[in-house]
Amino acid sequence: MSTEMACDLGHLMVWGAIRVAKLGIVPEESLFWANVGLSVIPAILADRDCASLGINDLLKLLNDVLGASYSLKKQGLQECLQHFRRTSRDFGQVYGSLRGHWLLPGFAGVLSGLVKEQKKDEAEREIAINRILPLYALSSDRSIPITKVWTVSHSWVHESARTDVWTPINGNEWPVPLPNDTTLEHVRVELLNLGAEYSWLDVLCLRQRGRPEDEKRRKEEWTLDVHTIGYIYSLGLPCITYFNGLGLLFDPSLKILSSDRHWFNRVWTVQEATDKWLPGGLTGVASADALVFFREHLPRSVPAERD
Repeated sequence: MSTEMACDLGHLMVWGAIRVAKLGIVPEESLFWANVGLSVIPAILADRDCASLGINDLLKLLNDVLGASYSLKKQGLQECLQHFRRTSRDFGQVYGSLRGHWLLPGFAGVLSGLVKEQKKDEAEREIAINRILPLYALSSDRSIPITKVWTVSHSWVHESARTDVWTPINGNEWPVPLPNDTTLEHVRVELLNLGAEYSWLDVLCLRQRGRPEDEKRRKEEWTLDVHTIGYIYSLGLPCITYFNGLGLLFDPSLKILSSDRHWFNRVWTVQEATDKWLPGGLTGVASADALVFFREHLPRSVPAERD
């Protein structure tokens, strides 16, 4: 699937969800804050500590989520599970590392290849950027799979309107600055509902200010991270854009639009502007302000009405 097709599909899903919400077929919150799609795991499962899981438990969970019925007798599988149980923080990390290999014909040689790429990635991290999920888990040639990865662009709300949240998603390496009125789970679910498989989000993928003892490392990483941001958005990946703040509901009112914190009024977001954008935080509530916003500011966003 091309990035154009992925973005078009995302647009259709957005507007389709809005139509369903307007008709009152299902509650609005069921459309935007819940996801029960195939191979989607809830946060409570993703956060489950590997130390609490035996090899058989791990195998059963992966089989259940990915729709398989493997046994430990499958060649190479037990070794893979033992390795990732030992080296992963939680089930989410195990799942993210193995999901791309789960439906392959066999596991013989998979572990040796993954370990080799893991060591290469760890060496590169010492001199380059931080990655929550390394590239070798996404693509065998270590390139960014443009049909699978989505980006997120957002405006930053005022410090008084956000909270630093510690999360196992980044291994509790740094606190994630998050608006008070949302959660990382809301962002994750909305991305899933729009069709994203992997996502790149700056506050999770790039080290933020946190512990004083980590400040030197943060500055060293950011000498490369600044260039990474521009590169990521230049790839033409589908991009979910939160105009009012990360994970916040879309508000097209003139008062919000004139705020110096709005996405349109920030300089940093210029490099994140892309034709492959999707609106974030939409609900089924229609308003005159919303029509003005999409027709005047983003004329390509509103699809023509069809009978």
